Amino acid sequence: MIVKSVPVALVLVAICLVSPVAFGQPPSEVAPDVGTIDPGDEQPAEEEGGIQDNSFFIEEAYNQEPGVVQHIFNWVRQWDDDDGRERTFDFVFTEEMPIGSQDHQFSFAIPFSSIYEQGIGEPPFNADGLGDIMLNYRYQLLGGEDATWWSAPRFSVILDTAHGDEGLGNGTTGYQFNLPISREFENIAFHFNAGCTIFPNAEVGQTDGSISPPTNLMGYNLGASLIDIRNKKVQPMLEVVLNWDDEVDGLGARSHEFEALISPGFRWAPYTQGSTQWVLGAAVPVGLTRDSPDVGVFLYMSFEHAVPRRCCRACACDGNY
Repeated sequence: MIVKSVPVALVLVAICLVSPVAFGQPPSEVAPDVGTIDPGDEQPAEEEGGIQDNSFFIEEAYNQEPGVVQHIFNWVRQWDDDDGRERTFDFVFTEEMPIGSQDHQFSFAIPFSSIYEQGIGEPPFNADGLGDIMLNYRYQLLGGEDATWWSAPRFSVILDTAHGDEGLGNGTTGYQFNLPISREFENIAFHFNAGCTIFPNAEVGQTDGSISPPTNLMGYNLGASLIDIRNKKVQPMLEVVLNWDDEVDGLGARSHEFEALISPGFRWAPYTQGSTQWVLGAAVPVGLTRDSPDVGVFLYMSFEHAVPRRCCRACACDGNY
């Protein structure tokens, strides 16, 4: 394994984020400043809690609240020149929605990709189009009002919508499990992920137009992030992602790849009102191993809002779930 050098700036960001002053005490141990409150002046939960469930490479363990949906847009551009020349661009649209309560959540992710690869001494390879769509279910295992720890295990079905013969997928339906765990301190939010992915009988397109023999492909992931939540609108963040994946290259050779990324970034909530919130963000993922992209640019946009519903005459509701 060849490890790439890490810019000094990234190390400084990490030191700033994990400083003891930033951690403080857990929220449950901090006495609130109650003061005099007029019942008519109650603030929306989003304004009190700031930004949640808006990470980039790491899942946060908070399901959507009842009646609130989230639309997420990601743009990722990456460059890699270690073993030839590789350029990738990915756009992913994700929709998250609760199922009856915060305990259950359904979501789907639709990716579009553009890939250019040219290995040393190999012909160039281009592919553009729809990637493998993911259907996701999450259960809120831990969490709730005044909870210290949160966890929401996710199970996903990865549909073969990309078609492996075009180089954008694995030519078979895949399955993924991910375990996110979250903990908020007074000034810092910590998130941890661990998961695995399997593509049984995967068939991958080759550079000569043929299809690789069916094979089972496995993958494992670990990740963690720290987010400075002292400011409720603008929050710096640092994410670290580790992936171990089986791969079949354009010549049909099977390999085991280890990808490690460190990604400093920030998120900004320019508008929060009641259940409605806009969040924008950006990050610069940097590869730490030979199998990782050299560097990338990540852009993020999220729109969260309540879904209106029709109320029966016997109901006492405000038009939202």
